[in-house]
Parts: sequence; C-alpha cells; structure tokens
Amino acid sequence: MHAATNNFPSRQTLIRALIIGALSTTLVACGGGGPGGADLVAGGSSGNKTPAPTTPTAAPTTPPTAAITAARLGLSWDKTSVKTGGKDTATLTITALNSSNGILPGATILLSSASGILSGTVATTDAKGQAKVTYTAGDNLNNRTETLSVISGTFSTTTAVKVTGTALVLSSGTTSLSSGSKTDLTATVKDGEGNPAADVDVVFSASGNGSLSF
Repeated sequence: MHAATNNFPSRQTLIRALIIGALSTTLVACGGGGPGGADLVAGGSSGNKTPAPTTPTAAPTTPPTAAITAARLGLSWDKTSVKTGGKDTATLTITALNSSNGILPGATILLSSASGILSGTVATTDAKGQAKVTYTAGDNLNNRTETLSVISGTFSTTTAVKVTGTALVLSSGTTSLSSGSKTDLTATVKDGEGNPAADVDVVFSASGNGSLSF
C-alpha cells in the first residue's frame, strides 16, 4: 500500500506566500511594481494641477515733465513804436537765461497786454534761447504807451511800446472871419495809416468872443 500523500501546503509555505503577496501589493500601490502598476496621486485622481491665478501688473506711469523756467529774461524790440490802425507791427524778442546767464532753450514764457493784439500769449524759447511775439495796436485808436507783462516761472518783468499816429484834422471854409460872420468847421479823425476813423467822438470848444452851434 502506498502512503497517502498530503496535498495541502505546509505552514511555512503559506507564510512565505502571504509575505510575497503583501510585498507585491505594496509595490503596485506605490507605482513601483513594474508594468501595469497604478500611479497614486495624493489629493486627486489625476496628476494635472490647476495653475494659481495671477494678478496683472500695472503699466508704469510716466510723471509729467516740469516746465522749464528762466532765471532772467532779456527783452528787445525791433522798433520803439507802432501806428494805430491795426496793420503796423512791432516784434518783441525774448531771451531766456538760466541762473548762470546762459541761454535757456525750451523755457516757457507768458505774455499779456492791456490792449492791442499779441501774436501769442504763451511762447517757448528755441535752441538759441529766444522766442518772438508781434504786437499790433488793434482797433484801439488812442495814442498811448502800451505796457506788456512778460513772465517765466517766478521771474516777471514789463516792457513798453508806444502807439501813435491817430490825428484830428480840422478844416473850415475860411481862415479868418469878420464880426458877425460864420463858417463851417469839419473835424476828421484819421488813424496812423491815414485812414478816416468811424465812430470816434469829437469834442468842440470855443474861446474868446466866438461861439459854436451844431
């Protein structure tokens, strides 16, 4: 008779198999168990991460450029007077200087006058440190001395130009009168260009024994 064969694994074999199985499970769970092993990622089922939102950076701003101002101004006219009538012009040349009396290009100049017309009330000096403006008498027919104000920063000065030429011409029918006689007088106002001026008030007065009637 043959002895019966025991087909059940021994206790040692079972323990060895359990240890090998546990090691295999650990390797697969960690992604190191070879082909087919699953990769485990903490906190999600996918390896893709959502990028954090970014705050746009503001574009740098350029501060405004400060105006260039002169420490001193030199003023000169091309002539000392202009005629009334609005056609004759005089040119004022302004030279801007720095604190060392050097020419100052790019300086801002402000001008104003009580009457008449300026070609500009704001001027900027050129590469030679100069700016030019012209003045005309405008529709003001009064003979006068016009004063202009010229400013650059904290420095201010004035300059004057004469306005001349308006004249009153008086004519009559005779150069002499006998007692009791009369004659007509005509007053004509002309501007510096010799043109008759309209809408100008004329005041007549008499002295001695004569009288006036209108």
